[in-house]
Order: sequence, then C-alpha cells, then structure tokens
Amino acid sequence: MTNEEFQNLMIKQMAELKGDVAGVKGDISELKGDMAGVKRDISELKGDMAGVKGDISELKGDMAGVKGDISALKGDMAGVKGDISALKGDMAGVKGDISALKGDMAGVKGDISELKSDMAEVKGQMRENTDIIKALMHRTEELDAKFDGLLHNTVSKNILERIETKIDILSHRILAQDGEIQLLKKVSNN
Repeated sequence: MTNEEFQNLMIKQMAELKGDVAGVKGDISELKGDMAGVKRDISELKGDMAGVKGDISELKGDMAGVKGDISALKGDMAGVKGDISALKGDMAGVKGDISALKGDMAGVKGDISELKSDMAEVKGQMRENTDIIKALMHRTEELDAKFDGLLHNTVSKNILERIETKIDILSHRILAQDGEIQLLKKVSNN
C-alpha cells in the first residue's frame, strides 16, 4: 500500500468516524428531546399524583435507564475522540514519512545529476581517446609503410613493441571507458 493509498484510506476512515460522531450527536439530541417529553409528562402527571404513583415509580426507573444510556454514549464518545486523536497522530507520522521520502528523492535527483555530469566527462574523454587512436592508427599506417620500406634496413624491434604497447593501452582504456559509459547510462536510466 502506497503512502497516498494509506492517506486516502485514513481520510475515508476519518470521514466515516465523523459521520458516526454526527449520528451519535443526533441520537443524543433525540434523547434530549425524549427527556424533555418525559419531563413534560411528569409535570402533567403531578396533578394526578395520588392515582399514578406507580406510574411515576416506573418512569423513574425508565429515567435511570435513559441516564445509563446517556452515560454509555458519553463513554462511547470519549472512545471515538480517542480514536480520532490516534488517527491524527498516525496522520502526522505519515506526513513525516512523506517529508522524508521527498528528502530522499531530492538526494537521488542530485546523484543522477552528478552521474550525468560524470557521463558527459567520460564521453569527452572517449572522443579525445578516439581522436588519439585515429591519429595513432594513421601514424601506424605511416610507420607500416615506412617499415616496409625500411624492412631491409634493420629497424629496432623495441620501437615497434612500444608502439604496439601504446595502441594496446589505448584500446584497453577505450574499452574500460565504454564499460563505464554503459554503466552510467544504466544508472541514469534507473
């Protein structure tokens, strides 16, 4: 479950709880109305007190039950308020998590920018190395032509080996940089 889904679920549950609270308030208002009606009935019955003492005793019992129900509803309301407070605390935690994720995202964006910069630098080095290799290849072709002409003259093997070594080193360097570029491309695409 994503943070957004969790947040939407929390908002939905809070809306349901608010609806429940409104229902409980409506019930309390209805009970208050009933209480007012009961008091009115008691007022009317006081005139006939002698004949209806038994009824009054019964009404007093009913009143005690209503008061007990009101006390129970007050207890339920306190529980609902506690649940709402807990939900608010959870919501604050979710907001903190979202802020932390935003901070992490900013760090990742910085890393990507740095990798793009590194990749641009590596591409520049690759171009430079390619130019050097082309120049060396051209020079090698020239030397091969001169070598063919000088083959009859003794040419130092050491010079040829040094040229071949330089070509090998540059080829390895280009391959390594190409691998780095591919790695940087993968990282920047992710």
